[in-house]
Amino acid sequence: LYRHLASLLEAGMPLVEALQLLGRETTHEGLRLALRDVSQRMRMGEAFAEAAVRYPEVFDEHLVRVLQAAEKGGGLDVALREMADHLEGMAELNHRLTPLFIYPGAVMTVLAGVCSFFFLFALPRFLQVYRELGMQELPLFTRILQAIGPGIAALLVLVVALVLTGLILRWYWPPLYFHILHWLGPRLPLGPWQEILYHVEMTRFITTLSVLLRRGVSLVPALQLAAETLSHSLYRKAALRCAGLVGLGHRFSEALREVEVFPESLLVQVTLAEKEGDLAGPLARLGRLYRHQAEYLAQRGLRLLEPALILGAGLLVFLALLSIFAPLVLVVQQLSGGESL
Repeated sequence: LYRHLASLLEAGMPLVEALQLLGRETTHEGLRLALRDVSQRMRMGEAFAEAAVRYPEVFDEHLVRVLQAAEKGGGLDVALREMADHLEGMAELNHRLTPLFIYPGAVMTVLAGVCSFFFLFALPRFLQVYRELGMQELPLFTRILQAIGPGIAALLVLVVALVLTGLILRWYWPPLYFHILHWLGPRLPLGPWQEILYHVEMTRFITTLSVLLRRGVSLVPALQLAAETLSHSLYRKAALRCAGLVGLGHRFSEALREVEVFPESLLVQVTLAEKEGDLAGPLARLGRLYRHQAEYLAQRGLRLLEPALILGAGLLVFLALLSIFAPLVLVVQQLSGGESL
């Protein structure tokens, strides 16, 4: 939407006509009604930002602030294109992170289903057949696996339930998800996962802040808006505290130094940028750096996770097959006149 609207404005089409055109072309009923109402309100004399704020599901608060600044200083088409680039960049980052959520859950779900079926239904039936064939005592390995098999299946089901719960919390209640993850961090080996999430959080915060500042939003409201992109309550509270300190007259670098939460690289960049009088440019470069690091860490994590899951699944399948074929070998030996059971 934002990119299409920016293209129409760059081509010379008036804003009201561009909104009406997009409203006619879209197949989404809610979007069509929103664009039609915004264009009508603008014909009645309202500013674009004033009309757009009534539809937060289409024009979020970040865009409304950018629109307000752009309408005062000009360059609405550029502002829309920058917002489109920003939102597409965040969507691309989320797309790259999706396999880290989906792949382990899918593998563990399939593995849990297979193991539950095998240990609870298939293995007991095979062992019953072996007993009917005259086997008095099962091999030690099979007896061990028979004893711990239901526990393994239950454990896998529990892991799947936890993974699915984590996915639901991540997408629908991010603050609670990150609060739980933050609490589990010192207690479980989640270091690599936390590192990825940390870089994603910093990417969202720094990139959003740079876009807002570049389009003329003042620092305090820009910090407040950028804080809303942070899912982790620790970082969000720290960003809001920075906004409060800046509002009281502190320099941004002083506020960052006082909260002691954000990375030192951000503090250094802000300190240098304050001397030059330009925060948006250095923040944009730092945001790109954190985004590239987040993507690299996500790809590396997935490359390490895939063989680990495949190896674990293969090991479980091997043990399951061995528990069946070990007694089968003895049965064949008995039927062929070999060693008695």
